[in-house]
Parts: sequence; C-alpha cells; structure tokens
Amino acid sequence: MNDKTFAEHFLKREGRLNRLRYLKRILVLMLIGAIIGAVAGVIFHADTGEFELVIIIMSFCMMPMQYCLAVRRLHDMNRNENIAQFYICCGLASNLMVLLNYSLETFATILSLIISVLAIFFLVMPGTKGPNDYGPDPIA
Repeated sequence: MNDKTFAEHFLKREGRLNRLRYLKRILVLMLIGAIIGAVAGVIFHADTGEFELVIIIMSFCMMPMQYCLAVRRLHDMNRNENIAQFYICCGLASNLMVLLNYSLETFATILSLIISVLAIFFLVMPGTKGPNDYGPDPIA
C-alpha cells in the first residue's frame, strides 16, 4: 500500500492519502518551488519578466502533482474529485492572469482566497475511518 516511486507519491490518483502524508508531499513541492524560485531569482533577478515566466512555468508543471494529491485527499474523505478540479482551475486562472499581465485585483483576491480555503480544507478535514468507496483506510 505504501507508495514507492516518484509517480506513486505525486502522480497517482487512485486510492487514499491521509493528512500527514499529504502535508509531507505538499511541503516537498513547496521546497522544490522555493529552490527553483531562488535559483531563478539569482539568474534573472526577481523584478524581471523572465523571473515571472520561470515561476509560472514551474507552477504549471506542479499542477498535475497538486491535483493528484488533492484527489487522493478527497478520496480519503470519501468524496469525488470535483473539488480538486475546481481547485486546479482556480490556480490555472490565477496563473493565466499573471502570464497575460491581466490584473483584476478583486478577482485575483477572490481566487487567492478560494485556493487558500481549499488548501486548508485538504489539510484539516479528517478522512473516513475504515474502508470507503476509494479503498482501505491508509492509517490502518
């Protein structure tokens, strides 16, 4: 039941993922993002368009992993992946706004709020105890 490969850790949509494993994997993605951001900041300087482009490309590359992790968290709560799809769509819209240099501050604020609320939801909502529609309890 334990994930062994990178693909099983970050790109698998089947099964369940408990809160602790989800948190650890999200922290790994954040660390990778911080390292890439720091390197891009040194190479391109943080106030240039090239830096923003690198950050957006990195963000787009991480979206499939974030989506798969969110789906497995939802499966742990015995929910389907609709919320994860909405979560990724909000992130995609936010990135596209930055990429196109299109700024609607109210809309961007709402997107950021939605993304933050859903991220907290994935972290704090407990999974169902025992087996559910998506597999056995990952803690058992």
